[in-house]
Amino acid sequence: MLAESGQLLDSAYHEYPILSPQPGYAEQDPEEWWRGFVAACQHLKSKHPAEFGRVAGIGICGQMHTQVYLDKEGRILAPGHHLDGPALQRYRGSHQPG
Repeated sequence: MLAESGQLLDSAYHEYPILSPQPGYAEQDPEEWWRGFVAACQHLKSKHPAEFGRVAGIGICGQMHTQVYLDKEGRILAPGHHLDGPALQRYRGSHQPG
């Protein structure tokens, strides 16, 4: 949380597990990302209620190289799959130019 002057007032984070349903796989539940975001905001709001009421923007740092598949209503279909290490090699191996 930054003041208008740019001074850091506070920050918050929330950890969530990396799931490995089989060797070489790394997944996370996107719903956990949302719950973590909400928990971090609630934490900041409880510590800085006046400043939180004047929030003009939010920045989020999260996981990159992760695929999340949604249905046509925007609902999550499966865990977020990390495309790094072995998972990235499997992806590259299965998506070679024709």
